[in-house]
Amino acid sequence: MSEPAADRRGLHPAWLLLLLPNGYFLTSQVVGLIPVNGGAGWDGSVYLEYLDRLLHGQQVENSPYRWMRLPGFVPAALAMHLGVRMEDIPRLQSIVNAALLSGAAALYYATLRKQIGRPAVALCATGVLFLSWPYLVAPVFYPLLSDHLALALAVVSLWAWFNGHRKVLYGVGFFSVWVMPGLFLVPLALACLPFDAGGRAFQPGWRWPVFLLLSALAVFACWPLLGLRDEEVLRHAPGTPLGLVELKHWSIGFVLVGMVVIAALWTRLLSSPDFWRRVAWRPLAAALALIGLGFLSTFLVTDWSEGLRGPNLVANLYLQAVAAPAKPLVAHVVYFGPVFLVGLGLCLRPSRAALAPRSFPLGAVATAALPILLMGSESRQWLYFFPVIVTLVALNERSSARWLLLLGVSIALCLPSVTLGSALIARAAEWGEPGLGWWWYLAHHGPWMPAGAYLAGAVFAVVFAAAYYGRWPRSGDQGPATRSSSRAGPGRGPRRFR
Repeated sequence: MSEPAADRRGLHPAWLLLLLPNGYFLTSQVVGLIPVNGGAGWDGSVYLEYLDRLLHGQQVENSPYRWMRLPGFVPAALAMHLGVRMEDIPRLQSIVNAALLSGAAALYYATLRKQIGRPAVALCATGVLFLSWPYLVAPVFYPLLSDHLALALAVVSLWAWFNGHRKVLYGVGFFSVWVMPGLFLVPLALACLPFDAGGRAFQPGWRWPVFLLLSALAVFACWPLLGLRDEEVLRHAPGTPLGLVELKHWSIGFVLVGMVVIAALWTRLLSSPDFWRRVAWRPLAAALALIGLGFLSTFLVTDWSEGLRGPNLVANLYLQAVAAPAKPLVAHVVYFGPVFLVGLGLCLRPSRAALAPRSFPLGAVATAALPILLMGSESRQWLYFFPVIVTLVALNERSSARWLLLLGVSIALCLPSVTLGSALIARAAEWGEPGLGWWWYLAHHGPWMPAGAYLAGAVFAVVFAAAYYGRWPRSGDQGPATRSSSRAGPGRGPRRFR
């Protein structure tokens, strides 16, 4: 059954449009711009050079991988066309990012407040999304990336899904191929699993032949891990000696077990007739057609037979998976915050609330993404799943203590970003023993994560999981909270937000 949505009290979304830009302003004053190429960073400087040459009618290197992301830099191109100096573009782009993501966060809060009818939960969930590395820090510290637009488009996709705006999902799917590879998966999945607050709870299925087939495919997919040479593992990411070769077989074992567990989760979905009945086939076909046209348009603009076509995805996933045991999952916890662990828990052990009609599609999307999240430690490549995971948690968790824990830890994880000041990072701009600011920056980039950051992240994940799950029963197992259950007494579990 759908949850009551009559309670509209709480902070009005318009206030967030006024408050959140101040958060970005404060963050930019504390962390500054990345002290690489005048604040443009590594990739950003290449995009600026492309735009500058194009605006002057000059030829640029054929790089399909970068050409596909140029539409994400339209504000920068317009500013350069109007005469803004190239050295001022990074600061201008950080302002654009702050405005864009502040608006997206306000839209996200308004959407959640309407759907779950509990402004406190909606506000906490928005805070957990906002107070994260990819949402708060990266957009002003490293502004010239398409990541920030990808986050905003993921939020827009959720808004369109909740409100039944399929044409918006189709449009986002078409445009997403020009922003970030893989972003199209979010609008595509949401288009084919429509929001239905009043339907029945999902009924999982199980068929042993399906599980055995998926397990065999999982083993087959993991088999190449055994052939990776120690030197390859040690030297990935390129130019770094970060791979823990002595633990390679433990890493392979963890991935194999994880893939078999994912095979079991997929079996529960794919073996269920209820799942196939929920798939909206016509919207799926329409979304695929529009996304296909988007990809076709990229072939009309650039020649994919030559130039930079991006890194070898499969090879990188294999190397990232065996760099250290569970390193990709640790990297996601550090990058997205502890809410990733909670979302992962909802995928591994769905509660009755997680199987409810309003929550199940998001759980299915997150479950479908688990293989790449298990193997790929470069979290920013998968950041479009982040708002989906936060929303999944928002639809399931009602404990005020747990939400305050999530919010408090998110704030605490933002504080070390003060070490990102230009002076601190500039002293460690070369590879070698990193300074504190550089160490904190690298900790958020999985393949480049120092061994100390990996160990600290693993300990943090275990401690947080123990604190989050060890003290109280899972409130989601008791179904959606009602007003009568909001006053928790002795033996009734944690108090719930209204």
